[in-house]
Amino acid sequence: MSLRDKLVHHIGTDARLAMILMFGVLAVAGITPFAFMRALNSEWVAAGLDTVLVLLISGGVLYAWRTGRSELVGKVLAVGVSATGALLTETVGTTSQFWAYAVVLANFVLAPRWLAVTCSLVLVAAQLAFGNLGGFMPATAFLVSTLLVMMYAYIFASLTENQRGKLEQLASRDPLTGLGNRRSLEGEIDDAARTHLALGEPATLAPDDDWQRWLGRADDALYQAKDAGRDQVSFGPAPVRQAYRHLRLVPGRPMR
Repeated sequence: MSLRDKLVHHIGTDARLAMILMFGVLAVAGITPFAFMRALNSEWVAAGLDTVLVLLISGGVLYAWRTGRSELVGKVLAVGVSATGALLTETVGTTSQFWAYAVVLANFVLAPRWLAVTCSLVLVAAQLAFGNLGGFMPATAFLVSTLLVMMYAYIFASLTENQRGKLEQLASRDPLTGLGNRRSLEGEIDDAARTHLALGEPATLAPDDDWQRWLGRADDALYQAKDAGRDQVSFGPAPVRQAYRHLRLVPGRPMR
């Protein structure tokens, strides 16, 4: 598989990884020139922190690309970027205030909302405590503006997460019968694999051949079968419609 095919596959199957890649490219391109300029001006502490930040972001992006653990990398990057921004507050002075808005937005792109809020509040507190904001009114303006940015980012992240959940639910159901499709089956298999690794509980993937008798019927027969199964089965193995086969993932049953 070529690099382009891998990129399309990774981005198409993991939205958070796509956002981490975009964040990494833009952040490294934007921060690297400042690291060089501060080094040329003998601002070694600020240049060192910028270099550490670039290495952290680059390493996180590469790790997420190789392992697919985008959720973990997003959390680490949010904490690392916010901590570096807080450390730069006293080092670079008022310049760090302009970067605070970008860091707040990046936190909500990279990490879960609760962690993004926590990291952003720590960064804002560091700016208020150690930044040279120039008096009460500028400090109040900075606080209110960053809180507004944080609120807007939180609302957008919440709406995006809700929409993604609805789309995933629609994508995992057969539009004709409402039964689970191949995507749903893959999710159940992943859950069963995690349960097996954690608890050692066995599971069996069994074809449901009883459904073959419906193949020659019209679509209304499929609706009747779905309704009958829904009325009689309140819990347990859920049927999955995949092409002309129906499969059931039966937890707690080893293959015999």
